[in-house]
Parts: sequence; C-alpha cells; structure tokens
Amino acid sequence: MTSPPRTLNVDFTSWTGKHLEVTEGDATQSTLVYAADLNFRKPHMVFQATGSARLPATVIFHAFSRTIDIDINGHQIPFKPRGTFKYEVAFESPALGGKVLTWRNPHYMKPMDLECRDEQDTVIARFIPNNSWSRTKAGRLDLGPLDSGPLTDEVVVTGLALAYYILSQMTATS
Repeated sequence: MTSPPRTLNVDFTSWTGKHLEVTEGDATQSTLVYAADLNFRKPHMVFQATGSARLPATVIFHAFSRTIDIDINGHQIPFKPRGTFKYEVAFESPALGGKVLTWRNPHYMKPMDLECRDEQDTVIARFIPNNSWSRTKAGRLDLGPLDSGPLTDEVVVTGLALAYYILSQMTATS
C-alpha cells in the first residue's frame, strides 16, 4: 500500500442507470479505469477491465437474503452486509492473503457514506455519494495509498457493490 492517494469519479453513463463508469482525473482530462454493466438478471453487476484494472468481476445479489456473491478474477469473496441503516461488511481479501477488510458507514443518518478499513482500523478507501440532484453523478471513491492491482480492484468492486446494494434498498423502501 504505497501509492499516493487517488480519487475516482463514479458516474452512471446512461439515462436508464444501467451503465457505470469509474474515471480518474478532472472533467477535461479523465481516464476510464473501470466500467460496469448493471443488470436485472444474474450477474447483476459485470465489471470490465479498462486502464490499470485487472478484472473481470461479477456481483450477484440474492432476492431473499443479504448475501452478495462477488467473483474477482476467479476469487470468490463472500459478502454479507449487516445492519439496516448502519451497514457493515467484513471480508477476507485474496489480494492480502486472507486479511480482513471491512466496509462500513460510520454515520447512521448517511447510509451511503462508506469507509473501508484494514485490520489496524486504518481507512484505506471512502465512497462519498454525490449530494446534487444529478441522476448521472453517483459519487466519488477516494482510495488511500493503494497500489494499482488486485487489492485496488477488490476495494473498488466490493465498495461499489455495497453502495449499489444500499441504493437499491433505499429505493425499494421509498
């Protein structure tokens, strides 16, 4: 974990909200880093490799349980959110040899604000949702000092899977 911090922009790229792009850089000079298709059928999220990403990855949500099946480069990552408004998900990172990383939202009233912490409770990533009424801007993913590679891929895919899960839960109840 030695690279300088990075900021990735997360945007829906179609009016249907079924395509997601993760870019790095500002509006004038951005580089596509990750792309995902969002589907009603399994797999529900399909990430493609672009830029420095080493994927493919798929995400499957289950209708009658909170279990989320995540497959990144052939590695299965069991992912089961706990909580209703204060979410927390611990998972073993294949890139770190099984060390545990935990995604959680630290603020009860802001379920979409998420942090990923390592075993020493150090924040290694944050997802900050967009506060405007834009239907295309999903938010921003701030990555700590993570090297581009399998760990970054895991953090991005698991974080966006949890954010999309929370978003779907919030829209289902409203």
